[in-house]
Amino acid sequence: MSDKASMGTRIAIAMELKGMKQNQMASQLGVSQSTVSDYVRGEKRPQQKRVERLAEVLEVEPQWLVFGEGEGPSPDLSEQRDEYVEQAGWQFRQAPPDGGRDYGNANLFSFSPDIDTLVRETGQNSKDQALADIFDRKSDESVRLDYKLITLEDEKLEAFLSALKWDQLQQHYEAIAGEGAGQKALRRLQIGFESFRNRIDNQGRIRLLRVDDYNTTGLTGDEHGGGHFAALCRNNLDSSKTSGTNRGGTYGLGKASLWLCSEISLVLFNSNPHRPRDRRQRLFGRSELTWHEINRNGSSDAFAGPGWFGRLVERDSQKLAESYWDNAALAEDLRLSRNGERPGTSILIVGFEDPGGRNESMADVANEIEKKVSRHFWPAIEENDLQVRVEVYENDRRVRGSEVEPENEVHHYVDAHRAYTNGEAKSDLESEREKGPPVAVKKVQLDIPSRREPYHEEEDLPDESITHDALLLVRKENQADGKNRVVFFRGAGMIVKEYGPLSLGIGSRPFSAVVMCGEAVSDSPSARAAEVFLRNAEPPSHDDWTLTQDVKDLYKRGAGKNLERFVKEEVRSKIRSLVRPLPEKHEEGPDELKRLMRLNIPSETPPRPTLRPPTGSVTDEGRWKLSATVRSVPQSAWKIEPSVMLVGESGRGSEIGIKSLTAERNCEIDDRKVVIDRGVRTVEFQILTDVPDVPASESSISVEIDRIEKN
Repeated sequence: MSDKASMGTRIAIAMELKGMKQNQMASQLGVSQSTVSDYVRGEKRPQQKRVERLAEVLEVEPQWLVFGEGEGPSPDLSEQRDEYVEQAGWQFRQAPPDGGRDYGNANLFSFSPDIDTLVRETGQNSKDQALADIFDRKSDESVRLDYKLITLEDEKLEAFLSALKWDQLQQHYEAIAGEGAGQKALRRLQIGFESFRNRIDNQGRIRLLRVDDYNTTGLTGDEHGGGHFAALCRNNLDSSKTSGTNRGGTYGLGKASLWLCSEISLVLFNSNPHRPRDRRQRLFGRSELTWHEINRNGSSDAFAGPGWFGRLVERDSQKLAESYWDNAALAEDLRLSRNGERPGTSILIVGFEDPGGRNESMADVANEIEKKVSRHFWPAIEENDLQVRVEVYENDRRVRGSEVEPENEVHHYVDAHRAYTNGEAKSDLESEREKGPPVAVKKVQLDIPSRREPYHEEEDLPDESITHDALLLVRKENQADGKNRVVFFRGAGMIVKEYGPLSLGIGSRPFSAVVMCGEAVSDSPSARAAEVFLRNAEPPSHDDWTLTQDVKDLYKRGAGKNLERFVKEEVRSKIRSLVRPLPEKHEEGPDELKRLMRLNIPSETPPRPTLRPPTGSVTDEGRWKLSATVRSVPQSAWKIEPSVMLVGESGRGSEIGIKSLTAERNCEIDDRKVVIDRGVRTVEFQILTDVPDVPASESSISVEIDRIEKN
């Protein structure tokens, strides 16, 4: 295409977006309509002064008209803006007619929120929906993930609140603020709303966290029922993960971290679904509130809790909020305009604050996000399955931005992996590399029991017991500080488990180690079967491989012992063989002298009392009643202090108070401590908890020993 034709095409595009006809443009320029037609067809090139006037009328930069560079035309969004002002709004679920009150979504309180959890969940969810995996596309179509920390103020804040219909929404929060305190979810919302309102009224600014992913499936599916959209925006405990062996999550709990990072439990979404018939922008929002009542004009309306934002429509005589499709003005005003047409989803956390409370500035939060992405997702980034960028904005002005480069945070693991992929890893740690410390590679075997129920035929995986050859990479380090650790990952490309620091005997050389499992090793049937097994062995927190209920249901006996042997014996022994001190050549000397010089080296970890998995039930009052057994070490007397924790998808949550401890066998109770005499091998005691904030019938717990001391 000639330069003239290119310029004419750009003039035509800008005129169309402005809604201008050729005769109108001719009038603005003071030329004939035929002259404008010649410009558009590329048959005549306007003089420089005419170019400047064209740019002024079309509201573009002159260099864009001439060269296609700089700021181009923006569509006239006034009609779309008028439309959403009329049609968008909030719909809250009416309270049930039986008068029941729901004081919060239990999913939101099954774990403690922090930046670490948020990064793991958003990164994992985006990776799980990668188009490259679903359609078996080339690896260069990696998932793109952008974290944008935004401070919004002045007229930009006003436009945002207006588009959000804050005047409608605020009355629901004010109703909650007027409720009596007591319930955990209610108290959290009251505190968060007061803080958010103070930021608007007194500071004139709020904070947002936006998470964009590209080259993913986007929010597909119907408004209600199943599908990615309903799983994320409407349903609870619904992961709706696509089929495939290397998915990360399966529980559908982790999305709660999004609402927990909002002071007012409010999250907005804008998605480009990947299916051609749906490739438009799909905007929706959800506010996770508790039961509340609004008094208006002498009457009151009670609401069950959650509210949804979108286009308000009538369905079966009820007003519902459904996805607002293809309104660029609404997306722009809500800070959710996406870059281009690539499929994926943008998530906006409204009223974002660091849930851990450790970072005051947005720059500090950005630094922590970069560190957590590096620690958890360096394998996916190294394999070019994931690209991540972290940016900080003040209104529309970007004040900082950088690509996440894991070697800045976990260079020892990254270097070990690169040595393997570059063919530089050897069978020992004595072979020098041209650049970097030596790296050794060893096979480590994981035995997988046979399946209780066969795989689906299309999966073509072995049902019988197999031995999977995982790969261990060990990198020689110069010092032990912060090293002597092992990280484990599978095909999903997220670090599942970190083990260490390990003590492998006097004189052992410091090291860093990486264990690659499942589809991270190959795509053979046995590797894919191992990927499925390890995925089922992950608890809701995705931070270990252990004997989960899924493993018990799907595999025959022995899986738990095999996993423990793999980590604590196979991997440990192979590392020890590589880092143990080299034997020195010397004469052994007389037997009598050897007996005199014999060293009695104590074991690496002194034996301590251990807790067996407890049993229990829920009382009529809603408390946990638990029976616990501890295997003691009879050589000493002990005092132990148990604790009970809620368990959620992203690990340990809040602690449940203990109402009472009762000695059952071979022990005494002393001020919340279980006292065990010397010579006792096994003790039994009973725990009765306080009533937890999350109903016991709807939660999972773990019992641990927080403190162990010799008596």
